[in-house]
Amino acid sequence: MESGKNKKVSDNIIQNGIAQIDVKTFICAFLVLLTALLLPYAVRVFDVIILIIKGVSSSEKRGSYTFNELLTQDFNQPMNLAYIMLANYTLYILIFGIWYYKHLQHRDSSYDKSQCKRHIGTQLKKLFASPVAYLLIITGIAGQFLIDSVLNLCHSFFPKAFEEYDAMVSGVVGPTSSAPMFIAVLILAPIGEELLFRGLFQEKIADSVKGYPMSMVLILQALCFGLYHGNIIQGIYAFALGLVLGYVAYKACGIIPCIILHMALNSSVLLVKPEYFSSTLTCVVIGIIAAMIFSAGIIYSIKPLNPIQDEA
Repeated sequence: MESGKNKKVSDNIIQNGIAQIDVKTFICAFLVLLTALLLPYAVRVFDVIILIIKGVSSSEKRGSYTFNELLTQDFNQPMNLAYIMLANYTLYILIFGIWYYKHLQHRDSSYDKSQCKRHIGTQLKKLFASPVAYLLIITGIAGQFLIDSVLNLCHSFFPKAFEEYDAMVSGVVGPTSSAPMFIAVLILAPIGEELLFRGLFQEKIADSVKGYPMSMVLILQALCFGLYHGNIIQGIYAFALGLVLGYVAYKACGIIPCIILHMALNSSVLLVKPEYFSSTLTCVVIGIIAAMIFSAGIIYSIKPLNPIQDEA
């Protein structure tokens, strides 16, 4: 339900039945994305400074390095990359968490810190006191099996496109993976990305385009979510997942269910084994079963999400 302040904004934006765009809020939404794109570079700059200091301090033992040689030393591969991702997603949670809280405050002037804690606590309590949270976890696992079955079916048709994707996956769950990488990708990334895309970007876009269909907002945030992942394979299925996660956030009026679903999906990559998809038949069978479970899970978990909000 809209507050009086938001209702007044909506009335000002929608005039004579014609939807209009609040340019300031729309630009602010993309400023959130720009911040997300710049943060990893800031982390890398800090990492390079550490490497330079470390290289200078060990120059007597290692000799002198050029800048490019310094970045390819053993202490930058691959464990250091895991810590970079850990630092990056930690910053996501801190920065976009504060930004999201400020967004909630701006949306409702009566929204204070204690109310924020109560809201999150109430949602978590109600979710896990009902079958919804567990259904979201099962749905996330099914989603991962569905993705892998489709990817394995397509792999032989687009070998070049899969090279970058396979290298990325190997870095997360392959022989060079590590505990910091698992924590970053399986736990922190879902929280940070949901705060960014479904918490801030989607809500700000929705606020800036009053009178336009919500489907347009969902498609725009899903498209940005897909592009954000940086490679064509991951981008395609991230777009589809972005649509689902955006719809869940819209129905729940919050991002807690999205975080649970996203975290279950990312973490279940540990359950997926290559031998499960050894033939076309197994890929098709697993894909059909996973699609049925995923679809049913989304449908039946969405229905009770609206009552999970705090009562007015």
